Amino acid sequence: MSRRIKSTWITREFARASFVRADGKLIILDEDGWLALAGPREDGSLELLAKAQPLTSNAWTVPTLAGATLYLRDRKEIMALSVGRH
Repeated sequence: MSRRIKSTWITREFARASFVRADGKLIILDEDGWLALAGPREDGSLELLAKAQPLTSNAWTVPTLAGATLYLRDRKEIMALSVGRH
């Protein structure tokens, strides 16, 4: 028995990526190390709010948010970024 999965958000900005949802936004990390913050729109598209490339090697681990700290990892390093309000 197969189920059809309905897409909630669609973007062609990232080839292969994982994400975590926080505060109504998506924190997206793609396999090339690009990190983005996006806001989902009601029409199913994503509004790209910010983008940076903090990692340089293959990043296959899902970004992890613990409180106001975002943890990212690629094949060479792991980093913790403060994402809280200052």
